[in-house]
Amino acid sequence: MELAEQACRDYPYSAIAWMEAGWTNLYCARPRRAIDCIRQAQALSPRDPTEHDRVGVTASALNQLGDHEQAIAAARQAIRLNGNVPGHHRALITALAMSDRIEEARQSCEGLLVVEPTFRISEWDKRLRWVPEAKATALKAYRLAGLPE
Repeated sequence: MELAEQACRDYPYSAIAWMEAGWTNLYCARPRRAIDCIRQAQALSPRDPTEHDRVGVTASALNQLGDHEQAIAAARQAIRLNGNVPGHHRALITALAMSDRIEEARQSCEGLLVVEPTFRISEWDKRLRWVPEAKATALKAYRLAGLPE
């Protein structure tokens, strides 16, 4: 966290530094700061070819904040921009399941399993080094949606 924030201070005009700070804050369950960092990256590089990534981080941060309706919109936009990123599908599944739209969440699992056919909740949990509170909502949502354990 300290290194990401230091990079933003040292290189305030670097969209990459701000993007990485967005990811880092997301992993550390600091969703408001993550969104602020992503907005700064967007302002610095409005035509970035990795825009889908910024929208995907925003969707996940919105899920952490409990704003699942906005997260649905952001996740769908991220998927439209690049449907080959599993994280975008996971953000959509989380938002739908936590909005009690379980059937839609289950249907969205199909999209995830196309791009990540070996997805398993337990493996995802082990490989992501997020702080536990950053991924708690997603874990609950994946189980509600019926993803393989």
